[in-house]
Amino acid sequence: MNNKKIDSLQSFESLTSLAKELKISRQTLYKRLYKNNLKGRLSFTKEELSLLKKRQFKSVKVDSEVDKSVDSDKDDIVSVLREELKAKNRTIEQLNEQLINSQKLQLMNQQHAEQLTNELHDLKKIEPPKQGFWSRLFGK
Repeated sequence: MNNKKIDSLQSFESLTSLAKELKISRQTLYKRLYKNNLKGRLSFTKEELSLLKKRQFKSVKVDSEVDKSVDSDKDDIVSVLREELKAKNRTIEQLNEQLINSQKLQLMNQQHAEQLTNELHDLKKIEPPKQGFWSRLFGK
């Protein structure tokens, strides 16, 4: 029975020649040898060669509990961000109101300054009649 196993073994000179035979890269061959616990060998059975030749896919398990927790985390984050946006919008509205009030005050100050300037000009226009030196000196 051992003779039959030995007869069914196929030997290769190097791993490079095995990779060429399987039509895969050496790096892929090394990965598949390691994954199937066949590293360090140059003789393989037909089953082992078919294992090495077959493309192996990673199985991915989808955990619905993890998905639900991720979704709930996303919902929590979205609600927190919405609250922050609302708070920032309120702050912006308050700042806009303050800016408008500030502009109104500046306009009022400017108008008041113009009014005072006009009054000053009016006062300058009303000058007492000119008096000579002696009349100013003796108040006559």
